[in-house]
Amino acid sequence: MFLAFIAVVSLVPLFYTGCGVNNPNEPNWGYPTPTVPPPTNTPTVTMSPTITPTGMPTATPMPGYYFSSAASITGWNYNASGSTAGVSVTTGFNPSASCSPNMGALEVTIGFTATSQQANIQYNLGTATNLAGKNISSVISFASGFNATYPQGGYVFVQDGAGQSWASSYSNWINAGPGCVALTYSVPGAVVGSFDPTQVVLIGVQINTNGSGTASQAIVDIFNWNY
Repeated sequence: MFLAFIAVVSLVPLFYTGCGVNNPNEPNWGYPTPTVPPPTNTPTVTMSPTITPTGMPTATPMPGYYFSSAASITGWNYNASGSTAGVSVTTGFNPSASCSPNMGALEVTIGFTATSQQANIQYNLGTATNLAGKNISSVISFASGFNATYPQGGYVFVQDGAGQSWASSYSNWINAGPGCVALTYSVPGAVVGSFDPTQVVLIGVQINTNGSGTASQAIVDIFNWNY
């Protein structure tokens, strides 16, 4: 009897060993510890390239003339022969005049007395210059004397030399205004009549009174002349 009891007891560990693998509270006897595979969907993080700011591009001014100092108006003069007889004109520099982005202007005081009068302000280039096909422009503003009912106006113009009989080419009339106004013109690309755009020696701005109404003295700021 005693021997039989020992035999039964000795079999218990053998039986428990076979069932213990399913007991979560016991070690995994007789089996290797399972290996957890690495995730297969781990996203790859790609760093964005570093963007180095290059700053704003520097604006290149159009070729031409900018009136930013008293010295810059040198050579710009009133032309009596291209103006109405008896109209007085004086020129000077106005450092406080502003038509963005321009600061400073060639200021012209014109003693208009009647309708349909004109005053030419011009510059002698010294040598014949080819302006064929160029887009020319000038920004003007009436500092005083603007007539809103019968507005004054203006032109930009070019003129060739003595060899071409001093022929001129003008833009269309453009009304002035109480603010800044651009006078623009596309110079012909070839000879028109007696005007030769490849032989330009004079450039300028003409200010005019209206053909109707009344007229009086006006002060006009000219800010640039570009091509």
